[in-house]
Amino acid sequence: MENQISLQVISHYMLEFPITEIYRRVAKFDVIDEDKKSKVGSGCGFFYLCDDKAFFETKIFFVTKRSYVAIEEHGFLPDSIILHIPTDSGMDTVDISLKLYDNEEKPVWRVLSQELESILISIPLPSSIQVDYRRCFLSQHYLPTLVYLRMHDGTLNIPARVCLSVAEYIFYSDAQNEQSLQKMIEKGDGFRINRKGFARDMIEMILVLLQHNLEELAKSSDGGKCGNSTALHYKLVSELEKVIIQFGDALEPSIFEKVQNIFAILREHNLEDYLAVRHLIRKVLLLLGQDILFVQ
Repeated sequence: MENQISLQVISHYMLEFPITEIYRRVAKFDVIDEDKKSKVGSGCGFFYLCDDKAFFETKIFFVTKRSYVAIEEHGFLPDSIILHIPTDSGMDTVDISLKLYDNEEKPVWRVLSQELESILISIPLPSSIQVDYRRCFLSQHYLPTLVYLRMHDGTLNIPARVCLSVAEYIFYSDAQNEQSLQKMIEKGDGFRINRKGFARDMIEMILVLLQHNLEELAKSSDGGKCGNSTALHYKLVSELEKVIIQFGDALEPSIFEKVQNIFAILREHNLEDYLAVRHLIRKVLLLLGQDILFVQ
């Protein structure tokens, strides 16, 4: 997947937060209690890259809220987390397990910053885990309060707590708490979330993937082997529904109406209507300008 969208400066002297650039640099995770062998919570955070001068090497860290992984007074002390790192498609993930304690039961994470709103911690990723460095934020200091996002025409300095707020917005915003999360990001930092731009990008990404997957379904249905494509189809339809529900008010009426029609047909899972869906997808992508391309 290749994204050709650039950062724009908007009115009101506020910088439009580059969600399309940040999207693959944040991750959601499940919190695991190994004794119970079950998921006991979830959270989100972002990656950063920095040089460990003591060991002359570069390390990758994951930042999140301490309350996601430890609340002593409530007896909440899980053993590990499973990170779901987004892939190029923006839909599938690479899942990796990170221990929260070493063999001596000491925390592997360190406190990043303490503020009134929350305590942030930094979890090191083992060197054996391969993460695409190009997707990481950059840091010039060990356990920084600022991380740096390289843009097409420079570098954007972002407070760590703002990055975490953006991750929460992407993974947890809904009709009930979306405005409060957006205010958390915007207050005092000069950033503004462009919901319209984010909604358009997400719709475009899903439709491009749907278009490709529908072609795969059409091919595989002849041979009787379409299990993977069918599973992906259901997942994409679900993602499309979420975007319509959450960001329908931010889409232009012409795009919203066509996307609703696409969803109505796909919800029935009737492949006989494949041509109608393909036609509608083409119409919407033309309206969106199709900056996102599917790369084999």
